Amino acid sequence: FQTRFSDLDINSRGISLFQNPYECNVNDVSSQFQMEIIDLQASDQIKSKYKEGNLIEFYKFLDAKEFPNLKQLASKYISFYGTTYVCEQTFSRMKYLKSKYRTNLSDEHLQSLLIIGVSDLNPNFEETLREKSQFHHSH
Repeated sequence: FQTRFSDLDINSRGISLFQNPYECNVNDVSSQFQMEIIDLQASDQIKSKYKEGNLIEFYKFLDAKEFPNLKQLASKYISFYGTTYVCEQTFSRMKYLKSKYRTNLSDEHLQSLLIIGVSDLNPNFEETLREKSQFHHSH
């Protein structure tokens, strides 16, 4: 999991732009994205597609000639993951976590919560407690 998520903290600005291009400040993004963001934010049709909630479909919907840099950014972040399901799951989880805990969530904590949130590991607490109880004797 660490390998899959190792670049998240390094690319947080790009991830934020990818995740929600409507919340970014145009002045905070690199110049290559500024005009595309302005055009994107001005289009009610595109915003409607974004509000449908499927990030992958939203980026498929964008015209490659009109939004080449955003399409390239989307391809980069979508390809971080083995499947689109994992990508969607991760960004859905990130959107939930960032909205609920935005004011007090560090990048490190967000990364840890994402790893836990998309993991399919099921810890065996009973066995772990049983192993730990061998070392604790009651008096």
